[in-house]
Amino acid sequence: DIERMYSRGTVDLRGSATRRQDGGYRFALAGPFFDASPWMDSILDMSGGQDVGDAVGGPGDPGPLFDVQVNADRLKLRDNEDIRNTKIVLALDAGGLRSGSITGEIDKDKDLSVTIGSSDGVRTVGLRSDDAGFAARVLLKADYLLGGKLAFDGKFEDGDGQALVTMS
Repeated sequence: DIERMYSRGTVDLRGSATRRQDGGYRFALAGPFFDASPWMDSILDMSGGQDVGDAVGGPGDPGPLFDVQVNADRLKLRDNEDIRNTKIVLALDAGGLRSGSITGEIDKDKDLSVTIGSSDGVRTVGLRSDDAGFAARVLLKADYLLGGKLAFDGKFEDGDGQALVTMS
């Protein structure tokens, strides 16, 4: 059990870390606050070009799978942007993010939902935001859009991809 992970302004979570039967790990964490802002740019990088070195089992082996579940009352995404009542479920290995979902509340009656998947080297990303301006600030660091709704469905391979973006 993890009694408490705390660093002022960065993290305040409790939970557990357990070994999976296949050799991977499962982390289940919950608490009032988690700051994900330091990782946002790397998470949003669709190039898949991060060199993480040789995996645990050697070249070609993605190593153990890490299941990460975080339920945070507040998730900081950028310096001035956060979501509330956040639920994060991610599957990662040495090659990076494999699949997952992130849901939360931007504001009263305004939600955010992200789904991520990968298969055969293709990453799929779906995003729904009840506040397109919020999504633009988080994803693009752009502050010139206010309100509206945003839907994004994309497929990416080796940094190239196509996406359907709908704003209303």
